[in-house]
Amino acid sequence: MTAAVPSREGPAPVLRVEDLCVDYFTDAGRLRACDQVSFELGPGQRLGLVGESGSGKSTMALALMRMIKPPGKIAGRVFVGDDELTSMDDNAIRSARMRLIGMVPQAAMSALNPVIRIRAQIADVLQVHEPAMPDAQVKARIAEVLEAVELRPEVANLYPHELSGGMKQRVCIAIAVALRPKVIIADEPTSALDVIVQRQVMDTIGRLQREMNIAVILIGHDMGLMAQFVDRLSVMYAGKLAEIGPTGELFARPTHPYTHMLISSLPTLGKKGVFRGIPGITPSLLSLPSGCYFRTRCPYAMPICSEVTPAQQAHGTDHRSSCHLSNVEGGLTGRIAAEAASVPDARMGGFS
Repeated sequence: MTAAVPSREGPAPVLRVEDLCVDYFTDAGRLRACDQVSFELGPGQRLGLVGESGSGKSTMALALMRMIKPPGKIAGRVFVGDDELTSMDDNAIRSARMRLIGMVPQAAMSALNPVIRIRAQIADVLQVHEPAMPDAQVKARIAEVLEAVELRPEVANLYPHELSGGMKQRVCIAIAVALRPKVIIADEPTSALDVIVQRQVMDTIGRLQREMNIAVILIGHDMGLMAQFVDRLSVMYAGKLAEIGPTGELFARPTHPYTHMLISSLPTLGKKGVFRGIPGITPSLLSLPSGCYFRTRCPYAMPICSEVTPAQQAHGTDHRSSCHLSNVEGGLTGRIAAEAASVPDARMGGFS
């Protein structure tokens, strides 16, 4: 079992995830893509979920929506309010999707049906969940959600291929908020968009989140975007939650080397032309290293890291990480300072 999620003062969490696991059973053996992940999300909060490709981010998103198909298997518990999604039967979870928890997919063109007009695709969500809704009300709701994402009502008459990339993504956001769910998962909603449109899409998500008091999980690779948008940041590696806490605190004082190295890989104005990547690659989930999964790439690895899997430890009220450096005097901060003092040009160069 993972460490218990610390209790927080304030409103009850709108989303609770307890020891969430996702296993795929293959001919080569069991593959655990999500490994005992636990966290909470309050009403109107924004949680960022970052990590390299293959870290388990999208798998976790699909698990929260109960969209993992065989040979995948979900274990653990997921609550939206008082509703436990993981215990629902097929009919109940179909009703819960989009009503309790919605999703903005990564590839809008793949998510939208190319041969059906936008009007029918939004109407489908409304009619499945509210079959008694009169046609006039359905039409009015479609216009309302399109206006909410800053699209003209006439867009409802178009096909997806007649829209720009940004407009298609806005349609996906409109579908996700049509039933005003309590939680929205946005899986890399700005991928393949230019920087101007990226900003517009994120502004739209942020405005709707505030107006509807929806909790948002933003999945992505862009640490700069996370720094600007989310309240809390969670870092995944090899299916595990390496670190989670308030965004400002993680950027200022990361306690896991992986978090520190992700932040340090960001280009800065003070170090033009200097790019610091993370050496090595993520391990195969079929042959994970013993002890800490990150130790083969970690510059601060110790003998214990190859022997014992680090347990989650608290660093304040709402900050947790899994690293043996937490038990060493000075922790990660001390190691970084020592490294910088001995080899000034080799330090990672994170945010101050």
